[in-house]
Amino acid sequence: MSVSKDFHSQNAKKEIEEKVLAEKFSLFYNYMGLEEIPEYLFLEKNRNTVCFLFLKNNLLKTVESNIGQLKNLIELYLHSNRIEFLPSEIGDLAYLECLDVSCNKLAAIPREIGKLKRLRRLGLSNNLLQSLPEEIGELEALETLEVMQNCLLEMPKSICRCHQLQNLMLNGNRLVSIPREISLLHKLVELSVSGNRLLYLPPFLGAKNESLKFVFADNNAFLHGIAIHLFGLEVGINRCGTQNLESGVHLSSRVIDSHLVEHVLVFPKEFAALGSESKPVVPLLEMALRTVYLSYGKDHLSSLPAHLNELLQCPSAACDACGHVMFLYCWHRAHEITLAPRGETFYGVSFYCSYRCYMLGDLR
Repeated sequence: MSVSKDFHSQNAKKEIEEKVLAEKFSLFYNYMGLEEIPEYLFLEKNRNTVCFLFLKNNLLKTVESNIGQLKNLIELYLHSNRIEFLPSEIGDLAYLECLDVSCNKLAAIPREIGKLKRLRRLGLSNNLLQSLPEEIGELEALETLEVMQNCLLEMPKSICRCHQLQNLMLNGNRLVSIPREISLLHKLVELSVSGNRLLYLPPFLGAKNESLKFVFADNNAFLHGIAIHLFGLEVGINRCGTQNLESGVHLSSRVIDSHLVEHVLVFPKEFAALGSESKPVVPLLEMALRTVYLSYGKDHLSSLPAHLNELLQCPSAACDACGHVMFLYCWHRAHEITLAPRGETFYGVSFYCSYRCYMLGDLR
């Protein structure tokens, strides 16, 4: 009897929630030449009823601080205006799930963006952004982040805390590298970094992530190779490797010293040294790091000192022979690939944790 009562009670609650959802206001002010958001939206009788607000393709230059008064706003579309500034009060929109400010003139995003705990989609494409605030990592519900066609020079490491992130779109920026911490996004399905200045992709990317299906890195002229396991995905590398590194180019990364690859491949800066046939022994520090990682497990590293925890949270690569992780030291082997139709030489790079695995990889 109580089970039946609970069932009907739950159904009644669901019907009420659906009715409330259906009554939420959607306001469309697209293509109206507006220079400011209409004042009457912020009247006391209106401000709590607006849930979906569309202001695309207008002449807005700014968003006033009173935007924070629209407490029940769920979706806000400000695409294709002339907005140069977002107020900190944007962080007061506690129920916001979608924010699209693409195609504006934004040079910065307020730190308060991190307060939007329900935000699932953030559209920042076609602006003037050179960086994103570290608080971007506090968007715990974020599923899609679009920052295409900006001026980004780097991505914050905090992005790895967006555990729900599935689509990361960074095309058309000035990125030379992306943080290896992106490899920790275990729900990531698509990474798009075409049209940047990338020297490498993190070798650990996709090594332990079964969700990752698409990696698009086309039009990165200095990118001459990627980890060999990425070729098992839908990968885009058209017009990559068309330019060699010029002398005098500042690198925070390590160039592979090998006649085979003619100094065109670049290793992440995390690798302090590279193994070779003349250096067949794993250094003591690397052995210690691997031992600690295996002993504690990745879910219990927080009890370690902060600097050690940060290093061990994300390995630099995984061995292509045995699967063991590496941090500061590895062996590598470059496999030459010819890209059609232009015929550029590209490389799939295998990584190995020991000289033994390196030799086993040669037999394969």
